[in-house]
Amino acid sequence: MLNIFKRNNKKNNNIYAFATGDLKPIEEVNDDVFSQKMMGDGIAITPSSDFIVSPAAGEIVMIYSTLHAFGIRLDNGIEILVHLGLDTVAMNGEGFMKLSSVGKKVKAGTPIIKMDRNFFLDRGYDIDCMLIVVKNDKNIPISFTKTGYVNAGQDVIGEIGEQDE
Repeated sequence: MLNIFKRNNKKNNNIYAFATGDLKPIEEVNDDVFSQKMMGDGIAITPSSDFIVSPAAGEIVMIYSTLHAFGIRLDNGIEILVHLGLDTVAMNGEGFMKLSSVGKKVKAGTPIIKMDRNFFLDRGYDIDCMLIVVKNDKNIPISFTKTGYVNAGQDVIGEIGEQDE
């Protein structure tokens, strides 16, 4: 029997750009915690705009009080952390504006945080933003293959493989 409906029922397994800017491997981030994958595997973007968006459909499970990072749980249980800049936690929320809230269901491209890039650059901060896979209990394969300039919520930067059930 032909399985002609399978493609139509397939979930979107893409991870989209969480910022507009230059995408690069996590290993190129100027911080050992990220570049050596101590928190998990991921990817980085040097943003060229101020809006940081959800990289996939899921639920916002955490936004740090300092607004420098947020977490999303995808429908398949994978948890992703998006971290904005290096050492920006020291600004205690200054330079950030919260655009979403914990418990909110989001889709790829939903604005989460506005980051005033010039505010941080003027103070000497590195504005690289990282997406880290922090929880993947089912060991679902995830690949990040794209590099170069990407558009927030539009360009696919990674793929989540099919999980074995």
